[in-house]
Amino acid sequence: MDVTLYGSFSNESLNLYVGGIMDTLDGSHGQTFTYLPVVYQDDCQVFAVVAEKRESDEIHYRVEITFL
Repeated sequence: MDVTLYGSFSNESLNLYVGGIMDTLDGSHGQTFTYLPVVYQDDCQVFAVVAEKRESDEIHYRVEITFL
């Protein structure tokens, strides 16, 4: 997973954003169905995360997922 944050962020903020993005992309499921969008069932399935920050006047981020 590659994450690029655009704006003005501290390293601590970078870690918090990446953690939040990973929480959003993992599956939250009931006993028989998944009720949230899922990229993976558990974040331990993420092999590698590359996170970087770039200065920008507009705050936004970009996430790229590569499936192995």
